[in-house]
Amino acid sequence: MPKICEGRWHVHDSANGQAPVISAKTSPTGLRAALILFATNGALFGVWVVRIPDIKLALGLSEAHLGMVLLAAAAGAVTSFGLSARAADHWGAGRVTLAFGLAMALSLPLLAIMPGAVALAATLFVFGAAGGSMDLTMNAYGTEVEKRAKRSRMALLHGSWSTGMAASAGIAYAGAARLPVLTHFALGSAFGLTAFAIAWWLVVSPGRQPGGAGKRSALIALPHGPLISVAIITGIAFMTEGAGMEWSGVYIRETLGGTVEQGALALLILSGGVMAVRLVGDVIIERIGAARAAQCCAALVIAGSLVAGLTQSPVVALAGLGLMGMGLSLMAPICFSRAGQLAKSGSGEAVAAVSMVGYGGILLGPVVMGLSGEAFGLSISFTLLSIGGAALLALALRRGTLSPAAA
Repeated sequence: MPKICEGRWHVHDSANGQAPVISAKTSPTGLRAALILFATNGALFGVWVVRIPDIKLALGLSEAHLGMVLLAAAAGAVTSFGLSARAADHWGAGRVTLAFGLAMALSLPLLAIMPGAVALAATLFVFGAAGGSMDLTMNAYGTEVEKRAKRSRMALLHGSWSTGMAASAGIAYAGAARLPVLTHFALGSAFGLTAFAIAWWLVVSPGRQPGGAGKRSALIALPHGPLISVAIITGIAFMTEGAGMEWSGVYIRETLGGTVEQGALALLILSGGVMAVRLVGDVIIERIGAARAAQCCAALVIAGSLVAGLTQSPVVALAGLGLMGMGLSLMAPICFSRAGQLAKSGSGEAVAAVSMVGYGGILLGPVVMGLSGEAFGLSISFTLLSIGGAALLALALRRGTLSPAAA
């Protein structure tokens, strides 16, 4: 007898005449598309970050001026979050993520041709709005993937982001850092456009998010109730991570006297530490719980920032950056996953509320790092990041903050 398909079920007769065999057809979760989206976002951001020291030197920017310029990227992200969340809840996070990804890839080469600080800041605002909006909507899409898969996937997805970041840093270390900045950025843009074209065919998000068809997402999404503590943890983690990633190359090259390759290696080691833990993070979270995993990570942030800031050796500082990256690894996936769990309607608004505070941290991190570096030196600035680690530890120790059950 021919096979009969009924919805999600395949009903077919067995060859020996016994009773029909009924088997369930596995529904796609969209994981493959999510992995590509996260990795490409990380790669594009990495291409930009790894060349910050070169752009700083080309434009003659001081630490304080660079900090203010970097503020523009996070400002662009924050101002776009409300519309991004509404678009994700209305049209589906996957497709909206692709649109923002295209804008991010196309704006990247423009950063290389800006003649001064003001023009660079204006372009960074656009790049940050596209990249930040993509970050928000792809995390909303990640919560959809988790719900369809019925298991933790967020750490793996953020591990994919870190893999993209580490790949960009590794390619720069291998020689791309000596290419003209425009050539480097144009190649990164071409890669991004190709990756998004592939992801387009794999996205599982044809319409509204489940539960998101009711009330519209707020244009300014603010955390409330249990989301407040989750958002504060996200903000501190993003502030620490943003400060470390955007200043590590400058710190290694200018403060500690490292080479161009060591400056690129700083980002590679920091993002590599993040990646290594995130790729096994879902197993860790399922085994010991989200809260305990966050507590262990916070301890690593404290240790890594102290090692990086208190040494005069570029090699030892690189080791400290690796520890710091390992510590920061699971904070974002745990917080975004928790936001999706706490969402009462579409996950776009809940993720937007947490992201708003998170990117507030990114707004402050590079700026505070630049101002404190100008006043006290970057060694002290990196040492002070241990305070952020201590705050993360204290918040993660609160019962019920990061997981439904006490850890």
